[in-house]
Amino acid sequence: MASTRKCTVELPTTVTLEYDRQTDTLHIVIGRVEEQPDEELLVEDNDIVFGLKENRLITITIFNISKKLEESSI
Repeated sequence: MASTRKCTVELPTTVTLEYDRQTDTLHIVIGRVEEQPDEELLVEDNDIVFGLKENRLITITIFNISKKLEESSI
């Protein structure tokens, strides 16, 4: 059984999406771009990374995003 962890998601004033075509990676930054996570949680066979700062969700990184979108549209 997978463990569950709760974290805070604050209503952001900005959300930044950055797509890296070369690595097929989507970076989602919630709030300030310059804020760096102090902890990262890997999920989904290491294809999704949640970045936390003081137990607040501040980044989401999705690897192989094109493949995931193709699979979800089948």
